[in-house]
Amino acid sequence: LDYDIFFQEKNKKKIVKNYIVFLDNGMVNHPDYQKLGVSPHCTGEIYFPLLRSFFSKVEEQTGFQIIVAVHPRLIINDDLIFKYGNRELLSGKSAELVRDAKLVLAHNSTSINFVALWNIPLIVITTDQIERANYSSMEALTQILKTSRININDSYDSVDFFETAQKPISQYSYFVD
Repeated sequence: LDYDIFFQEKNKKKIVKNYIVFLDNGMVNHPDYQKLGVSPHCTGEIYFPLLRSFFSKVEEQTGFQIIVAVHPRLIINDDLIFKYGNRELLSGKSAELVRDAKLVLAHNSTSINFVALWNIPLIVITTDQIERANYSSMEALTQILKTSRININDSYDSVDFFETAQKPISQYSYFVD
């Protein structure tokens, strides 16, 4: 399905705007958590302040705003906008947002398929809570892309985000295969 979407979006008019996209995958409030009777990977009280702080640093260093590609099963409302620091939130546009982004931030979203197909620089981010709840998935992703994760619980003051985001690009063809 993602490959079909890739081909549909491939030749469409590009968004002429410099931005970074964050691929939200519902770490705090994915609807499947309740349906499956499992606890979320993260608590909102810890997760969202970490993300806002990290996003602010990335925006400051790069000069680009971050747009959040919200998981398609989540509802965008004022509360969610507030939790993301009043950044622009869009749903159902992950493919085109990734296609035209200068950089992508993600945990382990399936939309990373688009990142690899369009050769967009990627930074995999994590938190202490994600590492405890979802370590094997995060580790598998970073191993296949031969990159590392930035744990946003730790200091990232000395990280060059554009340089870090280049690391997985050489593995994209392997990832796609």
